[in-house]
Amino acid sequence: RRFKDITADPASEPRNFCAPTVSANDRKKVDEFLELVSWHAMSQKKLSFYSNLLFVSDQTLNAVTQKVLGKRPKQLIDEHLLESAKTLLKYSRQAIQEIAMLLGFSSSTQFAAFFKRCEKKSPSEFRWEGDPIITEPGTVERSMTGATHGER
Repeated sequence: RRFKDITADPASEPRNFCAPTVSANDRKKVDEFLELVSWHAMSQKKLSFYSNLLFVSDQTLNAVTQKVLGKRPKQLIDEHLLESAKTLLKYSRQAIQEIAMLLGFSSSTQFAAFFKRCEKKSPSEFRWEGDPIITEPGTVERSMTGATHGER
């Protein structure tokens, strides 16, 4: 076969021996970790909680998530909390302080600092930017387009 034909065959392509190989066991451990995060992130933010449930060390859990997803476990926990916060801010009528408590933050100030660090805006700014979907009961809020919401 010609050289061009050989390189076109994926089986004959050179392997990158520097790239970490991801085993089925590593993928399973990460899937288990993500499942635990989805159930416990609002009440448990410490890595040791998850590593103990998975019967691995913090270092092992960190290495496995880095290898499989390219992210640290703390990043994954924070991403889950952030997505939950964004959903609650946009689609619920709960006060920011209530959302903070629901997500396991000790204060609305701590929650606001977390949110601002991740999103570069406060929870209030995020909630009311653009065209708000939920308004406080009995109030009229104008979106940036000028439409009114919640008129009584």
